[in-house]
Amino acid sequence: MEIIVGVVCFLVGGGVGFGIFKATEKKEEIQIEDTTAEVQQEVIKQLTDLDLIIPLCDPKKGDQEMIWNSSQQSDMCRYLACLQFSRGIDSKTGGNGECEAISNILNKKAVLETCKKEEDPEAQKACIEFFDRRL
Repeated sequence: MEIIVGVVCFLVGGGVGFGIFKATEKKEEIQIEDTTAEVQQEVIKQLTDLDLIIPLCDPKKGDQEMIWNSSQQSDMCRYLACLQFSRGIDSKTGGNGECEAISNILNKKAVLETCKKEEDPEAQKACIEFFDRRL
């Protein structure tokens, strides 16, 4: 019986000693490095880089042949800028609706210009109805 009491006392004493040792031990602080913001900033820089629209929207084209007249070029630049700046992680604009409105205007202007070539009013009307229908 004395042996059992001795073993139990030994185990309890060891447990208390181990508990005190663990309680006073300095814990290693875990440091988590969050690089999400850095990656997001890099993506934003790439999405809003003007290298795609500057060649088209540069008012000083020099000797290059103009693809569109100045009104068409201005409208297209506005549309491309809208598309470019309504994308991205922290985009707060409702760009999709605005860009769609600009696109609709560009499409209507193109239809009217195409159908204006028809001399007969009925042919013009048929042309506009043709483009107005959705397939």
